[in-house]
Amino acid sequence: MLRQVGLVDESNDKIVEVGLTRLMNITMDWIFSVVCAAIMGNMWVGIVFEISYALLRIYAGGYHAKNKKSCFYLTYISTLLCIISAFFVPFSIWLIVGLTMVSMVIFIKLVPVQSENKPLNRVEVKIYRRNALCIAFGEVLLLVCFLLSKKNQCANVICATFVLVAIGLIAGAKNQKSSLYHLH
Repeated sequence: MLRQVGLVDESNDKIVEVGLTRLMNITMDWIFSVVCAAIMGNMWVGIVFEISYALLRIYAGGYHAKNKKSCFYLTYISTLLCIISAFFVPFSIWLIVGLTMVSMVIFIKLVPVQSENKPLNRVEVKIYRRNALCIAFGEVLLLVCFLLSKKNQCANVICATFVLVAIGLIAGAKNQKSSLYHLH
């Protein structure tokens, strides 16, 4: 359809295809999160998860699966686990504080974890690090606001998001080091 109206030709067809695939994946991720959370009784948990996860992951980086199938399963299983935990895991304030603090230490030590496909230069590393840490600290403040306003499921899902991204940072950093080891 885009080809017929002259917006796509041989010079940009791959770029447009990648962009449309990415848009479809993002849309499906959002639908999955919001529907799962709505089925469990609070669609806002899915919205909070997607916003907090996407913002952190963009700048923090993390683990990248080797193929599309693995990425699909990792994405949807981890999303489902975070949303389920927000509803059914008895998060105490001390557990939230502890998990968030441990996650923040991991963030401070590791961000950004780069992709083999898109290495960052020195300036980009500084920018991504600054942005990731600012977003993380902003989300900690949001988590505190949710706790103070007794919106525990939203606080829980932000905590679960921090843990998920921290695990991804550790796995991505480990994967990156093993890849560098094999290159030398």
